[in-house]
Amino acid sequence: MPVSPVNDEEPRFAGATVNDIMLAVVGGSMHKYLKAKKDLPEKTLKIGAPISVRDENDKDSAGNQVTMMIVGGGTHLDSAAQRLEFVMAETQRSKAMNEAIGAKTLMEISGAMPAGLTAAGTKMMAGLADRFNPPVNTVLTNVPGPNFKMYFTGAELVKSFGMGILAEGQGLFHVVTSYNGDVILTILADREILPDPEFYAECMQESFDDLMKAQPLKEAAARVRKKASAK
Repeated sequence: MPVSPVNDEEPRFAGATVNDIMLAVVGGSMHKYLKAKKDLPEKTLKIGAPISVRDENDKDSAGNQVTMMIVGGGTHLDSAAQRLEFVMAETQRSKAMNEAIGAKTLMEISGAMPAGLTAAGTKMMAGLADRFNPPVNTVLTNVPGPNFKMYFTGAELVKSFGMGILAEGQGLFHVVTSYNGDVILTILADREILPDPEFYAECMQESFDDLMKAQPLKEAAARVRKKASAK
């Protein structure tokens, strides 16, 4: 789903990042899909968002250095505005938690573990995947791309789409990429867990449209009070 910039106005939700917006869009998509299928949980579903832990001292080192930030997608909420504000609170909480735990330190510890022990742990978790709820219900990864046109032997690249990998027990993977002023949201779905991906794509568009029309809850309440006092 390509998403073009809407306008250059001041952001209505101060402090919201691109990741917050896309997490809220995904949360709204899942809400609409599951509600239509009469399978919407009362509690929010969890979204795993890979984040970089590379700092300035590591900029010349090879390999990726990432950890998983787990946030609630606000799937239990009907309001797009309320969902975005919920997601913003979740990402701030998760960011603070990652910093407190020391994600980079944990990665270094895991890298020092014997390969046999790591393999045994991975095999054990795969065997238990069907017995316990997964830590995340879906993954949303953000891979920024170039903000200019690209060419290959004279042919212009029109659009760029990402591809994710479904882990054991996961039915849905979201990839956010950007290219030449557009943000593109791509999904990969398990046909048994999410059998209607075309309808889910419609839910994504509706979720994005709802968010573009949303107003911060405090401002909306203030307008209602002002309108009531004018009567």
